[in-house]
Amino acid sequence: MPRILHIMLKVTDLDKSVDFYTNVLGMRVLRTRDRSDRTIAFIGYEDESEASCMELVYFHDAKMRDIHPSFGHIAINVPKPIEFEEKIKNTDVEVTRGFNEDYTNKMKILDPDGYEIEVINKYI
Repeated sequence: MPRILHIMLKVTDLDKSVDFYTNVLGMRVLRTRDRSDRTIAFIGYEDESEASCMELVYFHDAKMRDIHPSFGHIAINVPKPIEFEEKIKNTDVEVTRGFNEDYTNKMKILDPDGYEIEVINKYI
């Protein structure tokens, strides 16, 4: 059966984006690739052979880094929303919507390039 391998995001600062996705969201760098026109970091929670990952692409030509305005959001599941919320409070991450008191809604945060991350507590 086919499966999604990568979701590609254009980023304006690869180091800042890798820092966000690894230190804030808990992903890890799976591999990197340097090409003549771009640098790519593949990040995820599991190995690529096990699950989909994200491809953060930094284009060396600034004209190629434009973020597409119709991009929706990325959704992640956090099994411990209270701990996640506390972690976010100690960062400069922009929260556009917080969890409600019983954590049954979705928290929304922005990554360094303004991509919306929808944080879901699937286990409630």
